[in-house]
Amino acid sequence: MDGISLCIVNTHLAPHYENLEQRISDYNTITDGQYFWSNKKPNILSHDYVLWMGDLNFRIDDLTGDEIHDIILNAPQTQRSNHSVNSFAQLLANDQLNRVRHEGLAFSEFSETEPTFAPTYKFFVNTDNYDYK
Repeated sequence: MDGISLCIVNTHLAPHYENLEQRISDYNTITDGQYFWSNKKPNILSHDYVLWMGDLNFRIDDLTGDEIHDIILNAPQTQRSNHSVNSFAQLLANDQLNRVRHEGLAFSEFSETEPTFAPTYKFFVNTDNYDYK
């Protein structure tokens, strides 16, 4: 595209909290095993831009579901509605994806902006109430 190579990857990595090592392995299998016909851009990471999306299934370490729920609910309403991440710093610090990126185990080649919204996963159906169990 205008002399810029773009690779879009959509994945569903191994689910469940206990499968962190499998998620890391999945990532490395995909990046090490995918080859393209071009000698100039022979693999995913050789492209100028890579957009990686999907259900990566990384979780939050060292916090119970109740603690995560309390952090979200105790964030000042203004911060939750004004798209501030300050109240969620503890969640981001314990995020498995952030940790494996910093340790160079997976996704270390990528950058990501910090979320500007409260976590959205697992609401009770048709509500904005969290189902954290």
